[in-house]
Order: sequence, then structure tokens, then C-alpha cells
Amino acid sequence: MKKKIISIILSVTMVVSFMPSFAFAADEVDNPQETQDLETVLDEISVPHEETKEGTEAEPKSEDRLQVNGESKIINEAPTTTTKGSSYNIEDYTFELSETKYFYDGNPHMPEVICDELTEGTDYQVEYEPEYYSVEEEEYDWDLDEWYTNIYDEERDPTGAGTYHVYITGISPYTGSIELEYQIIATSISLNKTSVSLYRKGTFGLKATVKNRNGNTTYTSSNTKVATVSSAGKITAKTKGSATITVKNGFAKKTVKVTVKDPKLNMKKATIYLSASKTLKITGKVGRATFKSSNKRVAVVNKAGKITAKKKGTCTITVKTNGITLKCKVTVKNPRLSKSKLTLYNTDKYKLKVIGGKGKIKWKSSNKKIATVTAKGIVKGKKGGTCTITAKRGKFTLKCKIRVPKHYEGYSKIPDFGALYGKTASYRDYSDGNAIVYKASKSYLNKYIKTLKKKGFKYYQTSEGTKIYMNGSLDLVGVLYKKGLLVVVYQNLWD
Repeated sequence: MKKKIISIILSVTMVVSFMPSFAFAADEVDNPQETQDLETVLDEISVPHEETKEGTEAEPKSEDRLQVNGESKIINEAPTTTTKGSSYNIEDYTFELSETKYFYDGNPHMPEVICDELTEGTDYQVEYEPEYYSVEEEEYDWDLDEWYTNIYDEERDPTGAGTYHVYITGISPYTGSIELEYQIIATSISLNKTSVSLYRKGTFGLKATVKNRNGNTTYTSSNTKVATVSSAGKITAKTKGSATITVKNGFAKKTVKVTVKDPKLNMKKATIYLSASKTLKITGKVGRATFKSSNKRVAVVNKAGKITAKKKGTCTITVKTNGITLKCKVTVKNPRLSKSKLTLYNTDKYKLKVIGGKGKIKWKSSNKKIATVTAKGIVKGKKGGTCTITAKRGKFTLKCKIRVPKHYEGYSKIPDFGALYGKTASYRDYSDGNAIVYKASKSYLNKYIKTLKKKGFKYYQTSEGTKIYMNGSLDLVGVLYKKGLLVVVYQNLWD
């Protein structure tokens, strides 16, 4: 019984809090003397009994009424104004941002704060996190008498890409704070090429990788006469020159420099010897190319660009490719030897080559005592004098005149023993003067001495068996014979 009375008293208290003009007010009692005591009033009150949870209020039902002095009063009548709730901590309310993601466009972005139950400026205030950026400023230091760069941070409304925060703080009587965040996202573009070189009519597939895509990616050319680009990034070269391809997505863009060149030939001029050939090659050819000779009697050309010489003379090979015309001037000559005249000292070698023509070459010396020639064209000097080396290839006969001097190389007045008698040196030593050893009989010693004397050399002295001769130019020649070997040593005193 006691618990029930306490429950009823609490219910009455609640009703009184909702209805301040309740009938218990003194000015609404008709007869104060007739006011019943508390027990009598409680007995006459008929209020549905409901247990309420701790810290909560029970909402009156639609049929709840209060009986006072035999009169019925409605206690759950709806209030005439909408309430904001029973909490004064803004953390108990729902806050949202009008946008949580923006694409970077160079402009500041600050989303609107939305709360259906509270009012900005009355119940809460909003503060946006600023963007910090560096500023460089040239300043003058009067103490050091010099300029320096001062770097400091500035603030501005959020513009650049990044994550920003919105701070919401309650206004009295509301307390608490809430932090929300939003993003400004920058679109980025990466390309598989930053510069492209193409030949006329050539193509290239430009590939753009877009991060944080903002709509469609577009491709444009600064000069469509030079190069065009499709909506998929395919670049087509049109004519020689340069153009810039711009790739854009949202506020992001990248550029590619395109250079267009004309195809070119590997030769603008060509010399071809009869019975020989050369091939024209085209750099930058797209598709088919055509070749034509201005004089087929001089040279012909096939569809692969191979030029074959026919007759001595000149002609022009015309090449058409990629919509342009290229030309090569061809000069046809008879085959020739790499040398038409050649001086070879005794035992020296030289390889002659036949330039032009085709087929096997036959080599021949007009005097093998003076110079010899191998099947590979290697000519070797032997004895002082002149001869002719002949090379035959097909219908062509080519010649080279050979001269073998009768003096040692570099010493025009000293007779060359080998060149005089057709002897080949078996040993040479140039470390201490010039020493050459020949295989010869002793009779050649006397012959060589006679020749020295005819050339103006006079006997000077004998040293350890070596006879020394000298001429007026201070050329010294020493000769020594021993066991079938003749040694010649020579030099000039001024050397």
C-alpha cells in the first residue's frame, strides 16, 4: 500500500509539471474550506499506474484523465510548440555535411552543416579548418645589408586537395562539440609518353591513366594539320611539324609534344660500280613504297629498293611513300682498284682491292722479280724497279703500277741491299741504328761495297770486323759478312 501511494504521488507530480494551471491552484478553488485533505484527494484521483524506468519519463496515454472534485481533466494534451528534446549536449543530436567529397577545381569548398533539430547560430556554431600554404617574400636585412627570402605560412579557405575538418560547438545552454570531415580530391593523369616522334602517316596509341576520375577524359590537338588525336587517344601524324596533345579530366590536364617528320632515304647520292648494287632503305615508311629509275640503261631498281648498275653514267631513283616524293642521285662507274700507283720498299706488303663488279678476280704481276701478288691481291716488293699488277674481273681489266725503290726507306742515298739483288731480309733490328741481315754469298759483299763507292761512300774504318763507309752527307753504312750471312747497319750521324 505504501509503494502504491508513492507511485501515485510521483504521477501527480508529473502531471503538475505538464499542467501548471492545475485545479490545485488556490485561486481556482471555490471554497477553500471545502478543500479535502491529501488522503481524501488521493483517494479521489484516478490515474493509470505505470512503472517508469530510471531516468526516463512515461508518456501519458490518449485516454488519461485527472478527476478533481468530480470533474474530469485531460492530462495528455499535446503541447502547442515543437520541443528540441530534453538533452542540452549537441553530441546527442545528428549532424551531417551537405557534401563529404569535392573534386579540386581551384575554388574553396566548405560544405553546409545540417541538423534537423537544432539551429546554427542559436544552438551551435560552426568553424571550418583552414588550408595552410607557404608564401615566399623577399625581405632586406639592414644589419647584414643583403636581401633574403622569408618563408611563412598563410591561411585561406580550403582550396587544395586534402582532408579537412568541420568543428561544431554548442552555444549555451547547449554544450559539447562534434568534429566532421570532408575531402577535396585532386584528379591526376599519368601518360605512357610525354613526347612522341612520328613519321608522316604514322600512329601512336596514347594511354592515359586517370586517378580520381571526374567525368570523361578528353584529348585535343593544338594543330590538327600536323597531328590529330581520337577520343580514345590515338595520334595520327599528318604533315611535318609539331603539335601539342592535351589530355584533360576534370580540373587535371597533361600535355604531350608530338613531332612529325618526313620519311627519309639512307642515301641521297650513291656511287655504284658496274655489275655491283646498293639498296635504298626508307626510314619512317608507312605502308607501300614505289621506286622508279629515270634511266634504266644506267641503273635499274626493284620494288625492294635494290639498285643495280648497268652502264656508266648517272640517273635518278624516285621513291614515293607516305604521300611524299624522295630522290636519290645515282652515279655508275667502272670497277677500279683501290690503288692505281703504289710504292713498295723491299719486303713491304700491300693488299690491293677491286672496287665494283662481281665474280672471281685473277691477279698477275708483269715482273715477279720486282713485285709479286697473291690470289688475294697481296703485293710484295722484291727488287728495285717498276712493274704492273693486273686484276681481271669479268670483262674488266684493272691495273696498278708498282715501284720498288733501290734505296732504304728514309735514306735516299744509302743503297738497299735487298732491293739491289732481290734478297729478302731474314732479320731486322731498329733498336740501335738499322741492322738488317740477309742470306747471301760473300761475293755479294764485294758487289755491295762497289755500289757504295759508286754512290760516293768512302772507307772510314774497320771495327771488330765491320767495315764502315761514310759519304759527304754523314750517312754511315757498316757491312759484315760471317758464315753465309751479310749484315748491313746504316744510319746518319745527325740522327
